[in-house]
Amino acid sequence: MTDAPDANESEAAALREQLAARVADNNALALKAGSAERERDDLKARLAESEAQRAGLEAAKAELAGKLDAAQRAGDAARASAARLQSALDARPQDDSLAVLWAVLQKETARLVAFLRSKIPADSPALPWFDKAVATIAKIGCLLMTNGIALIKWATPKAIVLFNQLKAQIEAKLEKK
Repeated sequence: MTDAPDANESEAAALREQLAARVADNNALALKAGSAERERDDLKARLAESEAQRAGLEAAKAELAGKLDAAQRAGDAARASAARLQSALDARPQDDSLAVLWAVLQKETARLVAFLRSKIPADSPALPWFDKAVATIAKIGCLLMTNGIALIKWATPKAIVLFNQLKAQIEAKLEKK
């Protein structure tokens, strides 16, 4: 019977070794699992960061698209205004370019005055002063334009005569040399 305790002890020792090996394997697996969990958590954090960055970029893209649309609308409005002015110029006779320019200037000035007047509240005490200032400036502008045209009509023939006299004098001096 002395063999039985030795066999039991050797069997127990073998079982202890197997148990120790399994515990070591389990510890190794637990370490690998912990490492995998940390890597998974790190990847989840990086994914969340990437998604947040992507959302920020999409918001910036949407903002830039809105700004581009606004710029395109402003460009379209400017092109339409230029086309409208060009058609107004084309509709007038070619020999009446000063009248066309004057009409375009009057129209654009009237639009600017109407825009500025719309920015002043209706119950503002500045509104009558604005209207008086616009009327005064319009009268002064009409007087300047009328007198300017008269001055040009008066001065043009005299300038031509003086130019011809000067040209003749220069030619006479060049012939003497």
